[in-house]
Amino acid sequence: MYAQGMRLGDALQLRWQNIEGDRLRYQMDKVDKPTDIKVLPVMQEILDLYRTEATAPTDYIFPYLNNTAIYAPFATYEKRQTMPAEVAKKLYNAIKAREHKIDIAVKELAEVAGVRRFTFHTGRHSFAMKAIDKGVDAYT
Repeated sequence: MYAQGMRLGDALQLRWQNIEGDRLRYQMDKVDKPTDIKVLPVMQEILDLYRTEATAPTDYIFPYLNNTAIYAPFATYEKRQTMPAEVAKKLYNAIKAREHKIDIAVKELAEVAGVRRFTFHTGRHSFAMKAIDKGVDAYT
């Protein structure tokens, strides 16, 4: 959610190779849009929690998708576009299952914080509203 309202599905598919210096570069799946974001200190703190000495550039950053699954070799947006339909379906199903699990955890955290009806997706929209309030174009 710190990454400019990134969709959860895109966050789950991030690989270490998407981090280039102090930049996060990836292609949004839903709108086919390249994105380049400065890694903020709070984002770096989160990334540091997940990086190990054994981390490979093509490993998923977050441990929700399997690095050895049939869909794992399709490590870039361009390669995912060539993924056979049955493999793409496995990736889609894996992402949807993880999104559901993460949303349950986010809702539990929101309850503890006294926030009603909060999901990762509402966090994305909250970012968008803050950006619009600061004068950023809605499309951007």
